[in-house]
Amino acid sequence: ILSASAYFCFQLLCSLSLRKLDAFLIAAVLFLFPGVDVVVFWARSNFITLCPLLACLAVIKTLRHAPLRWPIVLLVSAITIYPPWAMFYWALLAMVIVFTKNPPNPPFKKNILRLFLVGIISLAVYAGLIFLMKHLYTHFNPQALSDLGPYNPYKTTSDWFGKMQWFAHEP
Repeated sequence: ILSASAYFCFQLLCSLSLRKLDAFLIAAVLFLFPGVDVVVFWARSNFITLCPLLACLAVIKTLRHAPLRWPIVLLVSAITIYPPWAMFYWALLAMVIVFTKNPPNPPFKKNILRLFLVGIISLAVYAGLIFLMKHLYTHFNPQALSDLGPYNPYKTTSDWFGKMQWFAHEP
């Protein structure tokens, strides 16, 4: 993130008619300043905390009978940012089922069905995005999967024995 930001700052300074050497030195001094590292780390950690918030919003939108596309977009966004935290959605679904005051009535069953539908569709969309990225990644770089080394998310997702073996051998 820092290197991309420094590059864009360099390009901006060059477009403002600064010499390349001056633009490079200004960008280097600006982005090698320790405070910038702290701000970028803070922004990254806050970005990850969006996951449970997006999952909560997906549950709220589903329970308020919003069109299904909005909760699906919110949950896919949460899964894309950080999948383990996005699974908070399923914890909220369990809380809705366990801690409801009313006995299971038709509107309650409809809400539970909508919540499951949003979760399943979101996971399917995310899986489709992963397979699409795998296809595009290998299309432009045929040796890409062999270059990933021991941590290959595309190989270990369907190779359960390989995943357990990798888990046992990694420190």
